[in-house]
Amino acid sequence: MSDQQPQAKSAMEETFGMDTWVDGETWNGRLAMLGFIVAIAIEVAAGQSLLPKIW
Repeated sequence: MSDQQPQAKSAMEETFGMDTWVDGETWNGRLAMLGFIVAIAIEVAAGQSLLPKIW
């Protein structure tokens, strides 16, 4: 029997590891797509473009 301990993750792996990084990026992308769809729906409903109101 060996007494090997699991290797500790580096700070870089903790920050950019696949477990947490992918989940955060997935939700960020989904919410961004939802925002674009809502913005387009508002433009269609109002009959006006939102860009002149933003800039």
